[in-house]
Amino acid sequence: ARIDHPVGPPRAWAIFAHGYNSSKHTLVVSRVSAALANLGIGVLRFDFTGRGESFADSLEDLLVAVRFMEKAGTAPQILIGHSLGGAVALAAAGEVESVKAVVTLNSPSGAKREGGAEFLANVGHLKKAVLIVHSPTDDIVGIDNASALFAAAKHPKSFISLDGADHAISAKADALYLAQLIAAWSVRYVEAPAALPEDVTESDAVVVEESGPGRYANTVIIGPHRLMADEPLSMPEGTGTGPAPYDFLLAGLGACTSMTVRMYAELKSIPLERISVRLTHRKIHAQDCVDCESREGKVDRMEREIELTGDLTPEQRARLLEIANKCPVHRTLLGEIKVDTRLVE
Repeated sequence: ARIDHPVGPPRAWAIFAHGYNSSKHTLVVSRVSAALANLGIGVLRFDFTGRGESFADSLEDLLVAVRFMEKAGTAPQILIGHSLGGAVALAAAGEVESVKAVVTLNSPSGAKREGGAEFLANVGHLKKAVLIVHSPTDDIVGIDNASALFAAAKHPKSFISLDGADHAISAKADALYLAQLIAAWSVRYVEAPAALPEDVTESDAVVVEESGPGRYANTVIIGPHRLMADEPLSMPEGTGTGPAPYDFLLAGLGACTSMTVRMYAELKSIPLERISVRLTHRKIHAQDCVDCESREGKVDRMEREIELTGDLTPEQRARLLEIANKCPVHRTLLGEIKVDTRLVE
């Protein structure tokens, strides 16, 4: 078994059950689990006995995994299953009190519980939130299975069509999308974690740590907040789990600009209704920059467009633009910056 631990206090714990003739290392299982950990959800993934050939044995394996997590004080609130694993997760959910939500990914509707009780009848008696995700182009487990599961399940239930995905959900982008989807959907059903430790909530440092699943994916920890940083999918080995570094830089400038203008407008009773800031960054040749001091190599050019909504006079708009150029982050970027770096043990 393997546990994908979130950085910092977890939002919830989950178990991921793989499909028939698969394993805990199957791409969809490993990618979704790692991405969920980046989003604050810890995931246990394990191998079924016999790779899932026996439904009854697989169900028992999952319940053993549940008991393991319960003893560790990390009782699962979410069960996730791909293909046959989704059917197993639905069957197990009714027997696990801590489970609040179940997610199935391209799962069949025809499995039967040992003893002859119809599987769909059991799904109908579940008192758990159910998210059914299925690809309409799945040529192994047809979309009609999702229809049957959705019809059998009681509310709260949701269905998402994973257009264009194959049965194995082998595309990296689909796996990352699923992690974000599951994390956002499950928030309504899982219990909020206990208050964060003081050393997390009171820290004034920004911590950035590698976290996978891609080579460049990092978790950004800012007090109680958890963000993701990554390179985009268009970059080699980028997995697009979060904004790129320069995106964070632009976001800081944009947020500071908006907040500074808002503060000034309220201080001076200016009827500003809304602020929108759009920023871009690119590198240009120094010789193409008329007002740059550097004449060789390249310089960084940030362009900032500010939209001000409200019944403003031309004088008020001009003054707010002047204030925007005085926001603290703007001044920092244009001022002298020294970065001290040291290695720690």
